[in-house]
Amino acid sequence: MADKQRGKKRSKAFYIQSSSNKKMRRDKSLDVGMRGFLLTCNRTEQLCVREGYSLLGEYADKLYGPEKLGEGGYASSGSESEPEDIEVSLRKEVAQMKQKQAEKKTRFEAINSGANNVIFIRTKFIPDPTELVQHILTDISTTQTCKSCHIMRMLPVNVTCRATIEDITKHAPEFLYPYFHADGVEPSTFAVRIKIRNNASIKRDDVIKLMAAMVTSKGIKHKVDLDDPELSVVVEIIKNVCCLSVLRDFNKLKRYNLQEIVGDGGAARKNDPGRSAKGTPKPAETNDLSGAAQDLENSGETENRTESEGTDLAQIQKN
Repeated sequence: MADKQRGKKRSKAFYIQSSSNKKMRRDKSLDVGMRGFLLTCNRTEQLCVREGYSLLGEYADKLYGPEKLGEGGYASSGSESEPEDIEVSLRKEVAQMKQKQAEKKTRFEAINSGANNVIFIRTKFIPDPTELVQHILTDISTTQTCKSCHIMRMLPVNVTCRATIEDITKHAPEFLYPYFHADGVEPSTFAVRIKIRNNASIKRDDVIKLMAAMVTSKGIKHKVDLDDPELSVVVEIIKNVCCLSVLRDFNKLKRYNLQEIVGDGGAARKNDPGRSAKGTPKPAETNDLSGAAQDLENSGETENRTESEGTDLAQIQKN
């Protein structure tokens, strides 16, 4: 019996379904060609996703306007409608409400990032994730209103590619061009910030040297400034995917930490057992010079900025 089943030819529908399942799994995981937002949290991923949807939706409506419904909009409820059309109008309104819910799901969609305590929210309709995140952070910083209980850091992602030197070399120049090489761009200070999670095949120093060389390759005299750069090239590598963004005022906006930006931590610091009564980090948590081994952690809220980063960038700048 087993021999007969082994020799039986599988139907075409079986292969179509298998291919469809693979595509669905791929669409639900962080992959190349995506843009969106990286959110970090502390073991509250579901609450982080919910908070992310709410925060992104609120500011996206302010910046780009509310989400559009299908053509025709809501049915008029004026007195001119004939009585026999009420049932039809109600059906249309229910259908449009369902459509609005579906559009909200597609405007922002949480997918598997490949690392614990890291959420990736993909967007297909926001033209520039960096613009939206900077708008959120600037508003929170100005109003000093805490809008996050579970999201720790929110980073925009404008480009994703394979986490290999070859693929980064292929995709990064076009992405960096508007910030560093376009006509009329003035010399600026910059730094490369890199975080590696669940990937042991790529070296941080190689990526730092590559990105810095690209920035300084076109003759414009951009200079390295690790303390207060005007532009920060942020590289987030998770498994085999590299996420890229260029951010302004990275240090001034507390490395895009939504809780730190409110009164240097505000109430969040008081409730954080890892901080002293004065609101300053305890010694065990102040090490921003962590080594490459910490890059492989699943939950990395530590911002890895190595001494070799400064040395490599300074050497490249001299050359």
